[in-house]
Amino acid sequence: ECQAPFFKAVKELAINGKQTAQNMYGNEGWVAHHNMDIWRHAEPIDICNCAFWNMAGGWLTSHFWEHYLFSGDKVFLKNEVFPLLKGVVQFYDGWLVANEQGYLVTPVGHSPEHNFVYESGKQATFSLGPTMDMAIVRESYTRYLEACKLLNVDDAFTQNIRLHLTKLLPYQIGKYGQLQEWLEDKDDTTNKHRHVSHLFALHPGRYISPLRTPKFTDAARKALEIRGDGGTGWSKSWKINFWARLHDGNHAHKLLQ
Repeated sequence: ECQAPFFKAVKELAINGKQTAQNMYGNEGWVAHHNMDIWRHAEPIDICNCAFWNMAGGWLTSHFWEHYLFSGDKVFLKNEVFPLLKGVVQFYDGWLVANEQGYLVTPVGHSPEHNFVYESGKQATFSLGPTMDMAIVRESYTRYLEACKLLNVDDAFTQNIRLHLTKLLPYQIGKYGQLQEWLEDKDDTTNKHRHVSHLFALHPGRYISPLRTPKFTDAARKALEIRGDGGTGWSKSWKINFWARLHDGNHAHKLLQ
């Protein structure tokens, strides 16, 4: 009952998002930024730094993917999931650039809604390839390739995405043993910001898990410990899910209380 109107809204957003991708970026596919309203605006909205965050499409489409995983409905996968997912991947692939080390990164990224300190006290919020950006791109590419396999699609674009997946900036562990939030190790142990956006790969993403990626799982746990248990209600809800994904029910329950 909640999912059906949400799916309808995302499909409508993708129509406007295709125009925004073309007009604002010159890219194929479709794009969505950090906010939309009843009119399904896909361009940046609001006067804040967080307005320019063009990664929402992959996150929104993940709900369609989860619905397929739950239902196993191949018709839904082909008709509903695949067109949206391909559009997201097309946009991301046109948006990424190679950094000095040759890794593909987002050229202007943001870790909602957080700043980092550089050059002895200056603050910034935009940088190359922040971890949340890369997590959403990686999840989207991986799901697209899995969908291609399920639907027997193996064209030139699929092969291109398969290659580019191997060139994405890898997750990095910083000087405190934490999962880095940005491309450079800018994390601060005294910072207790309510957002922990860079743990997207732990939740709602699936790349980081205790059984498959123990090294990054430990780094994600360290990042949570550094950031602390504070925050707004929705921030605590995120942290409950993070601790649950870390198989620490006691800590999740503590936050729930």
